[in-house]
Amino acid sequence: MGDRSIHIQESAVGSAIVSGDGNTIYVIHQTTQQRQETAAAETPVKLGPNPYKGLAAFTEQDGDRYFGRETQVERLWERFQRLVEQSAVPRLLPILGPSGCGKSSLARAGLIPALAQRPLLGKAQMRVAVLVPGSHPLEALAGVLAKAATQDPMPVTKTREFATELGLVSKEGAYDGLRRIASLIPQIHDAPLVVLWWISLRRSIPSVKTPKNDRPLSTTCSPLPKTPVPRCRW
Repeated sequence: MGDRSIHIQESAVGSAIVSGDGNTIYVIHQTTQQRQETAAAETPVKLGPNPYKGLAAFTEQDGDRYFGRETQVERLWERFQRLVEQSAVPRLLPILGPSGCGKSSLARAGLIPALAQRPLLGKAQMRVAVLVPGSHPLEALAGVLAKAATQDPMPVTKTREFATELGLVSKEGAYDGLRRIASLIPQIHDAPLVVLWWISLRRSIPSVKTPKNDRPLSTTCSPLPKTPVPRCRW
């Protein structure tokens, strides 16, 4: 009696060949389908960028994925427009709210892209600077103004010069260094400078003192109440 054992092997094309007793049976569909499913499972899926930033704030580059605040962005744009049109100074538009409510995202990913899409009349070249005062607010402000004036990413000398100018007192007893510096920035009328100033009010903000005297540049702010505010307001 001949060899009646069965040998199972794979061909070069991936189909299973069962041979024995001189007969050959090709089983093609089942084996081919399994190989296709395995190949599909092994193919990596390309994912796009994650639209969720966790605790990080949205910036101008995230304007295309920032949604859900359209009504607030529209109201903020309208108030900013009225603020720019008025001649009275200072022109300040505060956005108030508890930490983490989305104030910076509303300004940077909401208002700034909205101003780019719908520029104010005669203010199409508006420049934006982000300022974090830290423990040396005058130096931080001087750095922002120096970058706008010189287009230098690291204007150390000009920052020191502007910081000194901001601390000087006029004959009338006013600290008008900011006005003097801003009026001399190139193309300031055609391309005004918008400064986004981030301040945390979880503690009292101390008065800013100048190096030469004890007169404050800003008044002392009281702490915010502990009652949570559900949303940002301005």
